[in-house]
Amino acid sequence: MRVLLTILVALFVVMPAHFAQAQEANPELLKTDEFCTTPREVEDIAPNDNKRWKYCDINMRQFEYRERYKELQKRLTTRSENFKNSTYAVRQNYKKELEKYHASLGSDSN
Repeated sequence: MRVLLTILVALFVVMPAHFAQAQEANPELLKTDEFCTTPREVEDIAPNDNKRWKYCDINMRQFEYRERYKELQKRLTTRSENFKNSTYAVRQNYKKELEKYHASLGSDSN
């Protein structure tokens, strides 16, 4: 019992120090221009500086997302149609052979 208590006390002493190190902020993340939600201490961004604002304009990102989504849907639909067209003859041949096979099974049992 005393050994268990000693181990638990040792764990409680060591663990908070370990977590404190893990929660320290990375100073490189405070300076980044890529993440708009990350607080950073840099100069103000000029309204016409498109290079630095392109990551932060959520409204334009929504429009861009919509356009890319429509493009993806169009590509997937085209791909699906091309696949259907390319396999149509193979599927028809398979169905024909399957019907022959089932017909031969019916005639063998007589």
